[in-house]
Amino acid sequence: MGRVAILLAGVLIGLPAARAEASGLFERVVIIGASVSANEKAPSPGLLLARHMGTPPESIFTFAEGGAPSGSHLRQLDQVARLNPTIIIAVDLFYHGFKASLFLTSARKRYIRDYVARLDATGAVVLLGNLPSLVLLRHEHVNRYLEELAGEFPRLMLLDVRHLIDGLEPSGMLVHTEAGDVFLRKHDVFADRVHPNVRGSSLMANYMMERISQRYPGRIPSTARLPLGPAAPPQR
Repeated sequence: MGRVAILLAGVLIGLPAARAEASGLFERVVIIGASVSANEKAPSPGLLLARHMGTPPESIFTFAEGGAPSGSHLRQLDQVARLNPTIIIAVDLFYHGFKASLFLTSARKRYIRDYVARLDATGAVVLLGNLPSLVLLRHEHVNRYLEELAGEFPRLMLLDVRHLIDGLEPSGMLVHTEAGDVFLRKHDVFADRVHPNVRGSSLMANYMMERISQRYPGRIPSTARLPLGPAAPPQR
């Protein structure tokens, strides 16, 4: 069973803060979702990112529960809004709501849109993960609709989690690290079938920094990347 976590996070792992501030973007961080966001197998990507960018522990708020569908957090959205977040990180928010879904009805589309609209109404930048293929067999219809919403809400940044994970197989993903170039494969970054380990969370946090830098140039210094540690050497 997962635990509901409303945490003043930051006591799970010690990481050096990035040297440059992200222009207030990480002043108050809300992390919302399911087990990945609840630090079930490793500190979440959002937690690592917030700590790395220098957010103080008392300004990181996590609303997450292992296996929780997005609907279980609806009652907490008013509390999220009162926190006046500057960024909301929702990597796995919709992972558990569409497992039996073959297509999106108009009602389900309204549900997703209204949910995103409430997050957007906080005034925060919203980082929302799409659905990877390891979560469920049928997911593309949800991802296509999320892409539509990304064009409608200017503060919504869709994270292509599916592409990131699929890129790890079969031959691996070339990543530039502090130890040189390495190929990361799925077993290097996952603790089990669906949960990232610390390296996987760090990889996702670095990806989020890249996305933010693309949308908001200059907000994050180019050197502000989390270390990934050694993995498989690059293939020649």
